[in-house]
Amino acid sequence: MEHSGSETLHSDRRMYIVWGILIGGALILRALFVHARLVLSGDEVHYAESLHHFMAGRFIDGLSDYWSFLYPLVAVPFGHLYGNVEPALRLVSLISGAAVLVPVMLIAARLHGRRVALFSGVLIALQPTLITFSTAAMTESLYTLLVLFALLSMINLMERGGWIPPLLAGLLLGLAFQVRQEAQFILIIFALVILLGRGGPGLRHPIVKRVGYVALLAALFVVALVPYLALMHQKTGRWTTGSKAAVNLSSPAIWEDGLERERYVYSLNEEGTRRRVEEIGEEGAASVLWRQRRAILSRYLPKLNKGVTLIPFLMATPFLLILVPLGLFGRRWSPEGRAMEFLLLVLASFPFFLYAVFRIEIRYLVPFLPLYLIWGARGCEVIVDWLRENVSPRPIVGSIVLSIVFLSLVPVTVRRYASIRRGQPLVYAEVGRVIGDQAGGGRILAHSGCSVSFYAGEPEATFIPWTDPTGLLRYARLHGYRYLLVDEDYFRTFRPTLVELLGDSKIEGLTRITSLSKATGGTVTLYRLEPGG
Repeated sequence: MEHSGSETLHSDRRMYIVWGILIGGALILRALFVHARLVLSGDEVHYAESLHHFMAGRFIDGLSDYWSFLYPLVAVPFGHLYGNVEPALRLVSLISGAAVLVPVMLIAARLHGRRVALFSGVLIALQPTLITFSTAAMTESLYTLLVLFALLSMINLMERGGWIPPLLAGLLLGLAFQVRQEAQFILIIFALVILLGRGGPGLRHPIVKRVGYVALLAALFVVALVPYLALMHQKTGRWTTGSKAAVNLSSPAIWEDGLERERYVYSLNEEGTRRRVEEIGEEGAASVLWRQRRAILSRYLPKLNKGVTLIPFLMATPFLLILVPLGLFGRRWSPEGRAMEFLLLVLASFPFFLYAVFRIEIRYLVPFLPLYLIWGARGCEVIVDWLRENVSPRPIVGSIVLSIVFLSLVPVTVRRYASIRRGQPLVYAEVGRVIGDQAGGGRILAHSGCSVSFYAGEPEATFIPWTDPTGLLRYARLHGYRYLLVDEDYFRTFRPTLVELLGDSKIEGLTRITSLSKATGGTVTLYRLEPGG
């Protein structure tokens, strides 16, 4: 008996060493790929702005109820270490992306054994879509890590019960909410599973105890939010977050004139968003959705179909398109693991059904890609076992097949690396520094959608209420700005009331200084704002 225990301990130690090697390899691979992304763009600029303010101790200025709070906050120590917010944000994503292997392999080992856990780790380490988002200054990797650890806690609850798992799951989902607000829907899914009481031996308790689990789950979710909500209340006077709902409930998926509504919200920014939040608050988000149910349903299936068409790009290789359904349905679910498999299936499917109400993008699906890869790993096991039984019992045959599957991911990663590099022939930072030099150290007013603005001077508030040239000049003078930086493509889309700035018309108090071409096309222009009344 002692000998058997010694073998088990030795086996566990060897398994953890292999896992550690996999995690280290995933980290190195992502570090190599990080050089593909030369600039910040889109949402990344907003997180860079928040981190810039957080590093300076201006937490209220960097706070937003639309953009992530926790993601830039976690990057603060790295920002001080580097003295630069861009590598700090990327480092958080890189570490989180490699660390995702930990909960994935633990979940896979719990459901399907160590071999599937090992295959899952290899797939996660090499998967091009996960590598791409692990090197971006975006929230996906951190959100994925938190959600998967919450799922692991939920599986522990379903297996063994106890008060610690719901506590951890609620806390982790509360943190995940501060990265992406969609975590609230996962909380609801977990609560329903607990209340149904059919999720495994750990949930076979009287309803009173299951309600206690749900109460603890919800309580820790709220506790994790307290610092964020307190700061948000100090900034906005509200105890709820509503800007994301204001934009999403103004989308073309809900309204016939949805694009104009979106532009309206973005164009007025703080003012427009506040109005929309108040409108939704008066009527209620559920009421808005119900009133527009016909418009939503008429567009829902086409959007859901579009989401399905994204799966091949998400998987990155045809092998995974075969292995995932093979792993999911190629073997009968064990009676003890059936509820957990069903929970994974619900979580893997729900982003398609949720985002089809508004719009589906690849990055919305990325946090749940590891669940598909667990099934892909199980599909690998099914194939290896079939080869041993029907072709050759020698392990070399299965090893060759697995090598082909795993290595098929490498060319896709290389192609994406090259594609991203080709798309950025000129670094935004260079353009930004030129414009910053032209400004001579004066304060630059630039909308957050303009990536060059981050490199041209100190980033300003995420939302600036530009509604017309007169209002813009008045706002700039009131706050001491000397220069205006304009991304012309952005203005054409989101600032239609300021489109005259793009022409040759003379606006009193505004002088064009220089224009430069961006890396991805288009032009950014620097204006000088003359003092005036």
